[in-house]
Amino acid sequence: MLTGQKEIDLAVEAMKAGAYDFLTKPVEKERLQAAIQNALTYFHGNMTQAATALGLAKSTLYRKLRPAAS
Repeated sequence: MLTGQKEIDLAVEAMKAGAYDFLTKPVEKERLQAAIQNALTYFHGNMTQAATALGLAKSTLYRKLRPAAS
């Protein structure tokens, strides 16, 4: 789950509801990429499940996985 709020009770509720990870904005690029990679590993490469568990749209997940242009 990605949110602008840093409240602990919200994080606990999100995890209980099935969120894979809890990230707060602004999120560091490396932290988001690590969360995505961990979710993909957990869900055996299923991008739909990984995106849902992270609270991201699939298009956002794809964008964040693309290497930055040089």
